[in-house]
Amino acid sequence: MPKPPPMRYTVDMRTRPERRPIRTLDEQLVNRIAAGEVVERPASALKELIENALDAGAARIEIEVAMGGRRLIRVRDDGIGMRREDALNALQRHATSKIRTDADLNAIVTLGFRGEALPSIASVSRMEILTRAFEDETGTLIVVEGGEIKRVEEVGAPIGTTVTVRDLFYNVPARLKFLKTVPTELGHIVETVTRYAFAYPDVSFRLVHERQELIFTPGNGDLLTAVASIWGRELVQGMVEVDYERDGVRVWGLVAPPHLTRPTRQHQYFYVNLRPVRNKTLTAALDEAYKSLTPEKRYPACVLLVGVDPRLVDVNVHPAKIEVRFAREQAVFEAVVNAVRAALLHHGMIPSALPAGAARGQPSVVAPPRLPDAETLHQLLLQRAGLEPVPTERTSPPHEEATHPAAASGVSIPMPAAQATAPEAPSHTDEPADHAPTPMPPIPAAEDVVATPSSEAEPVRASHLPFAYLLEDLQILGQVRNTYIVAATKHGLVLIDQHVAHERVLYEQLHRTRGGTPVPKQHLLAPEILQLSRRDALLLQERLPELQAIGFELEPFGQDAFLVRAVPAALKGDPVQVLRDIVDELAELSVNKRLPMAREQVWAATACKMAVKAGDPLSPPEMRKLIEDLARTENPYLCPHGRPITLTLAWDEIEKRFKRS
Repeated sequence: MPKPPPMRYTVDMRTRPERRPIRTLDEQLVNRIAAGEVVERPASALKELIENALDAGAARIEIEVAMGGRRLIRVRDDGIGMRREDALNALQRHATSKIRTDADLNAIVTLGFRGEALPSIASVSRMEILTRAFEDETGTLIVVEGGEIKRVEEVGAPIGTTVTVRDLFYNVPARLKFLKTVPTELGHIVETVTRYAFAYPDVSFRLVHERQELIFTPGNGDLLTAVASIWGRELVQGMVEVDYERDGVRVWGLVAPPHLTRPTRQHQYFYVNLRPVRNKTLTAALDEAYKSLTPEKRYPACVLLVGVDPRLVDVNVHPAKIEVRFAREQAVFEAVVNAVRAALLHHGMIPSALPAGAARGQPSVVAPPRLPDAETLHQLLLQRAGLEPVPTERTSPPHEEATHPAAASGVSIPMPAAQATAPEAPSHTDEPADHAPTPMPPIPAAEDVVATPSSEAEPVRASHLPFAYLLEDLQILGQVRNTYIVAATKHGLVLIDQHVAHERVLYEQLHRTRGGTPVPKQHLLAPEILQLSRRDALLLQERLPELQAIGFELEPFGQDAFLVRAVPAALKGDPVQVLRDIVDELAELSVNKRLPMAREQVWAATACKMAVKAGDPLSPPEMRKLIEDLARTENPYLCPHGRPITLTLAWDEIEKRFKRS
């Protein structure tokens, strides 16, 4: 039977198209098209309703959602309300009370101004508007379905407006099927409310999801209180106030000290004239203010508000009004840089440049070790990530065996009795990336140690490895900037990024545990409390099974907190900080980049946080073992996040460049 011809999705441009008359689109169809830009998801609809409430002068905004906003979004405010004719006009496209002439567009002082939100939302949902103006004795109820007004009644109502949106996208199945899971959509809703709660600390916000209160701010006008109500006092207690004005630009808000940083920009909030925005100028200014104060790829938390003359900022450059342009961009940049620096300088927030051990006055004595075998090197690398089984307690007498200083990584190595009296180096822990890493005592190269039968590493047979050619005639040449491994092989010179290489190795180890042997755990002597923001707590709750499968044992402890009872075996460093970094990266993926969450992302984030860091010194044996482990992976070229791991310069190319070919 012959196969049917393939379906064609393109039009043959050589065929003359059928002539069709140009017609004006139906009003409801126009509203649905506009809804595609204005109402992308439940959080987008909520954003528009919150802005309307704030423009109406509300002092209290109550938000109720169900099923992540799909089934219900209700926003109740105590603003000035609308009269009957105004409420009906508000359902017409481009009907607004906020601008009248072209000149008004050059100095926008309200959050909304286009008159698109209500008709766009009403066209893709079942909507009710209950409103009463403060001048009237009675209110108005309007019922709309799919953009068509079904009922208008005069009813009793409090002053203010309540907008109820049910069954969002019920008549647009294509948009409905692209919505994410309830926790993901709810995370976007929490993020939206958070942004406006920070900008308007004098307004009380309350968010309830299916009878569970997620956010409440008192509305007392104190920014620190509003931020602490959502982020928690643990994060906010170290933040300092910013208040600065120069050349017509005012900058105020809160910034975190340089030693309290995050792995993503999730906790950076910027506002222009109380409007939440994304702006590269403001981000670059904050980075410049913290330049040389924070580690690379670590970001301080901030809530920064910028006030400028409305005539000098254009907010009409993005459908969602989240991007702005400045007429005096350099002045805004300099004002933000100077404001943040002045606040940090005033509070004396300069991080210590001393390593953790030196700051405590601890000695740094290294006894000459013996060369560990391949298994020990493997344990050393795993120990840095906290994934190997917990070492068993030692039962040998002290005079027979002592701890090798390389146990700073958590692995005990036998030493001759003659070396047992050497002072023991301080136990190494993975310092948070906010501080300078404490170098691990180096393991000397083989030529510096007298080999014994017990210390000789078993030769590695490369023939059975997936990428064996990485090990052919492998010669470790050294480490550059404590970040890149330089090696020579039969095929050329190889540069390896040690962090992403270790990340790839750990990721595949975590990947192999998905249904096999569970990752060994180490129970904490006393459970530690992980306090998160509302949005992050919701995200972590959704991903608890994946984290438990890779060795973390967590349980809810109150509304936004979790008890950490166990961690991957021998994990070094602060488990709470590691978990917080993992959650930040997952939030960056699911909320900002809007990618669907999967367990592979949990593994990738965990591997990234546990891997050897850029700046960590490695000994030649450790470098060799890392390359051998990398050769066993399925993909030694890219880390789970897509960054390159290895770069090879072939010998032929080198000889060609030196004109030897």
